[in-house]
Amino acid sequence: MTLQSSNITMKYEQYKKSNFLDSKIRLLERFKKNKIKLKFKKNDKILIFGTVNYFEAVKALGNVTIIATDICKRPSFLPKNIEYKIIKNKKLPFKNDSFKLVFSNGIMSHLPNTKHYFKEIFRVLGKDGYCWMNVFGTSKLKSLQNKVAKKLNKNDLLNLKKTLIYHNWDSGKINFILELLNKADNYIFKKSEFEKMIRDTGFRKYKFCPRGYKTDLSEQVFKNKKLKKIFGYGDLRYLIVK
Repeated sequence: MTLQSSNITMKYEQYKKSNFLDSKIRLLERFKKNKIKLKFKKNDKILIFGTVNYFEAVKALGNVTIIATDICKRPSFLPKNIEYKIIKNKKLPFKNDSFKLVFSNGIMSHLPNTKHYFKEIFRVLGKDGYCWMNVFGTSKLKSLQNKVAKKLNKNDLLNLKKTLIYHNWDSGKINFILELLNKADNYIFKKSEFEKMIRDTGFRKYKFCPRGYKTDLSEQVFKNKKLKKIFGYGDLRYLIVK
């Protein structure tokens, strides 16, 4: 479940422990390759906005208070010391200037009202606060995926989900495939347009992160520039500062 009510994707409860550990490995590798070193104080708070399965990854960033939010009920795997609140009326349920970091790993590519949630993230971030943002970038590959997605209806996706479950695929990988092929839940961004949105929201600076985990499209492009014609920039990842 990643901030959506659809029964197409896998629910959080169907994730395995390996999903959480893999998420941690991927995030730390992305931070390392992009030379991101965040400093936190003891009382700093981090918000995980959607993709709550990344809680182990966020825990590794420092000794801070972690709070998570999504539209579904609290996932059973989430440790008791992590506060959880349900999003209602498309508003993050927190006061202004509450967090040092908002962690938004891919969720904005599943929201039709991106500008609204950008403003919400800006609102709950404190002065000099950070936002880790990951969205789908435009490319020939994404165009091909969208052409396939247009030919699939909800029942097709549900049958694909069942097929992958029967093959004993990992829950995280099943979600990845389903999200790529769900035309109703797949928003992509041009790099220039997305950066303009960052500026228009009021953030004072941002860092584009061209490196990634070994299987990330961005990392493949970084190592072989010829792939940019197909992959574009890959997923667009940013460290944004209020």
